Amino acid sequence: MRRSTHLVGQLVGFTLIELLVVIAIIALLVGILLPALGAARERGQAAVCLSNNRQLGTLTFLYANDHDDAVWPTGYIPVANRNLGSVNDVLPFADWAYYYEFGGGLEVLGFGIVVNYAENVDEVSECPTNRRQAAINGVLAPGAQADYNAEFGQQFQSELERTGVSLAFDYTMPVGVGGAQTFREHRAVYLTGDAPQDFDTGEIVVQRSDMFTRLRDGRAERFRALPLFVEEDAFSNGLAPDGKWGDNDEVTQRHAGGGFLGFLDGSVERFEMPTTFELDLMAGSVSPGQRGDRGFEGHSVYVEGDGFVRQSEGAAVNDGSDFINGRAEQFGWINRPRKAGP
Repeated sequence: MRRSTHLVGQLVGFTLIELLVVIAIIALLVGILLPALGAARERGQAAVCLSNNRQLGTLTFLYANDHDDAVWPTGYIPVANRNLGSVNDVLPFADWAYYYEFGGGLEVLGFGIVVNYAENVDEVSECPTNRRQAAINGVLAPGAQADYNAEFGQQFQSELERTGVSLAFDYTMPVGVGGAQTFREHRAVYLTGDAPQDFDTGEIVVQRSDMFTRLRDGRAERFRALPLFVEEDAFSNGLAPDGKWGDNDEVTQRHAGGGFLGFLDGSVERFEMPTTFELDLMAGSVSPGQRGDRGFEGHSVYVEGDGFVRQSEGAAVNDGSDFINGRAEQFGWINRPRKAGP
């Protein structure tokens, strides 16, 4: 009888070519899926960012409901002189973002009035994309390590060491909007154009006729309502004290080329900052750039009052308090915008 022979237990492997084909297919699939996954992640982060901005607006309205329909302050306001609902009545100064104490200098003591209306301030004040980063010598770093200026930087670092939470805000309030009455209609516009000089008139007050001409010519645009919260660009965070937006501050472009603005009417929308310009100091020329030293900034925003007044002027109106070099927010200035001084 012939005995049949069979190969038992013999392993059959892949050839090198087959392995290379499988690896190539996997690499191709990863290359196709990664951009889609990255885009989905960015959309998710943008949705959270929009939600955070809306929550801050809601908290602001809760405060206004408790305080004669006026939003909380954005400047240094003495707690003893205004019923701000402070956590500790002995703290002398407050704004929406921080509590301060003035001794030999300005000392940041912790979160401001907002902490009375939310327990998760550290969460709702952070953009999930930026995560409180600010710029140190042009390089992004965690906000608590950013030396915004000699008065604030060390205090932020101390607070981080004490609590483990950075106090840097990714969402900021335009200076001068403190005390805005929610039942009023506040008209705000911003300058736009194709050249650096289009974004700064050099004037604190622009006559109505001149601004209306700009609006007709497309050199200015209207905001849908008064901006209440601005998602600030990390590279300009610190040009105004943290939690505030004005002067040379810019709007971020991290969400598909734009950042979120929250308005006094309760709405939130993505805002694409008009063209900015980079200044080439060596060549003495300017060119369009993603962020630069010229272009749209806090000085480009005007509110209608005695003419159209630069919105950052609200931080320059001296109400007699003389907190820092005579500059203190005039609470409620935005309800009748005007130039500082006599």
